[in-house]
Amino acid sequence: MRALDWNALQFVLALARHGALEGAAEELGVDPSTVSRRVRALESALGARVFDRTLSGHRLTPVGAKLAETAEHVA
Repeated sequence: MRALDWNALQFVLALARHGALEGAAEELGVDPSTVSRRVRALESALGARVFDRTLSGHRLTPVGAKLAETAEHVA
């Protein structure tokens, strides 16, 4: 597995904060589809789900919670 970069962690952190693609996209200044695509790419690279997708939004998995904690420290 390659090292995580800050750019990838920013997407995790923004989506964790907002729980929705739209809010994360607004924070990052990108389209919601970009947030979705970047999170899915990260999940693919990790081989693990970072978020559970629900009708009410995105919720961190245990793996995602660790990544979000790391992102908070980096920020």
